[in-house]
Amino acid sequence: KDYLSMFYGVISKKDLCLRYVNLGSSCAFYAHSNKEFKELPTQGKALSQKTKWSLQEDGELHLLPNDRLVLLSDGFVENVGGSQAVCDLLSQNRHKEAKDSLNELVFRVKSTLNEEDMPDQDCSVVVLDIEPNTLRLAQSG
Repeated sequence: KDYLSMFYGVISKKDLCLRYVNLGSSCAFYAHSNKEFKELPTQGKALSQKTKWSLQEDGELHLLPNDRLVLLSDGFVENVGGSQAVCDLLSQNRHKEAKDSLNELVFRVKSTLNEEDMPDQDCSVVVLDIEPNTLRLAQSG
C-alpha cells in the first residue's frame, strides 16, 4: 500500500555535475546564482511493491558557485500551494541564508493548520548551497 518517493544524486568532482534520479512525488527545485528557482523534472513514478520500476533516464545538472538545490517532500509543496508557489517563495528568499527559506516554508505550513494539528503529508526538506570555495577546491584536483 505504501509508495516511496526518493531523490538520489551523485556529484562528480571531475566535472562538478550532479547526476540524479528523482522518483515519485518528492520535488526538487534548483536556482543558479541570481536566478529564479525552477522545478527539476521527475524521472519516474514512486516505488512500491505493486508497481514495476522503470527509469526513463537520469537527470543531469551542472553546478556553479552560489547555486542552491532544495529537495522537498510533497507535504511542503501541497501546503504551500503547489510547485509554482514554492518556486516563488524560494526565489523571494534566494539571497537569504538557507535557514530563512526553511523557516518561511515551515511558517507557511503551520499557517494552514490548527494549533495541535499535523500536516496530512510528510514535510521533509533538504537545502544544499554550493559554496564557491568548495567548487574551487574540487576543480583544482
